[in-house]
Amino acid sequence: MTDYGFENLEYSVEILKRIQKTQYDKIKIAAIKMAEVVEKGNAIFAFGCSHAGIITEELFYRTGGFALINPIFNPTLMLNTRPVTMTSKAERLEGFG
Repeated sequence: MTDYGFENLEYSVEILKRIQKTQYDKIKIAAIKMAEVVEKGNAIFAFGCSHAGIITEELFYRTGGFALINPIFNPTLMLNTRPVTMTSKAERLEGFG
């Protein structure tokens, strides 16, 4: 019998290792920039369309409401927007951000 749970975890580990090899430097640069913003007392604005908006929710809600995170929860960006293609149009709208 195939153990799909184990296979899923193994695959997830492979993905994380690939991210570590190919993206770690970029992640570190982003983390340093965010730390600099926090040290200066500036705000961090976050948004995302559809599923990417979940990252904004995590930053804002799950971190205990970190005071410097300012989410942009425009209704046209959320998962419940219909038609769903509207979110893609909104994120490409020049000047929207």
